[in-house]
Amino acid sequence: MLITDVQVHSIRRIESPSVLEASHHARLLFVSGEGSLTGDGGTLAVSEGQCAYLPGKSSSSARGKMTLIQITFSTGNQKLAQCLGQVPCILPIRNLSAREIILNMIWECKRKTPHCRDAAGLGLMRLLFEAIAQQNEQQEDTPEQFQWEAFTDPIMRLSVNYIDQHLADDDVLDQICTMVNRNQAQLNYLFKKYAGITAMQWLGQRRLLRSKELLCFSNYTITEIAEMTGFKSIHYFSRYFKKKELINPQKFKETLLPANLF
Repeated sequence: MLITDVQVHSIRRIESPSVLEASHHARLLFVSGEGSLTGDGGTLAVSEGQCAYLPGKSSSSARGKMTLIQITFSTGNQKLAQCLGQVPCILPIRNLSAREIILNMIWECKRKTPHCRDAAGLGLMRLLFEAIAQQNEQQEDTPEQFQWEAFTDPIMRLSVNYIDQHLADDDVLDQICTMVNRNQAQLNYLFKKYAGITAMQWLGQRRLLRSKELLCFSNYTITEIAEMTGFKSIHYFSRYFKKKELINPQKFKETLLPANLF
């Protein structure tokens, strides 16, 4: 199946409550928050991090406290269309970071690079292929088991999952050392071996990514995001963010949130 089999037509940010008017094209909705989608196929309860699929020509209304990133697309591949179906549903995307993929899609489109549409199509293909693979998966593993399945070491898997779940904690690395009965030097050796960076560097990267996700997919203030991602103050957060992204958090938020990227 070629990338050209999927064409992204638009990427929009929508705040609920809102009416999602019928489209000739299919839509994928990335959910930040919690609420419901009601339309021709009934009502779908949706929650943080889920991806909902709306087939072409289906209208819906969004209710609840949530932000939706709507990706409108079409596909010329009949097999892919059949797998997605003609009924609104929650796509079972588990072992890929949907937030990170969609964030990269938005960033490429906003930069208006020559191949931004191809980049958006590639990102969407990754999400759709993952959904189809999981639909055919029979095992009942939890999302946490899939999140960092690339790491074969059990302590490494536990550590990176724990970091993602406790980004706001000042002593998250100390907590991990206590849990796995390792000191900081041993933990750093493990991270260098499997990820090529120290545990603290990994923590910084995950905090930065989560802050970017919240800036893009939520309505939290800059101060709230700094607190939620473990930065000690908004001033430190702004300095760290600008050093890494060459733009301050507020400008980043304004840059990434147009009404429509195409």
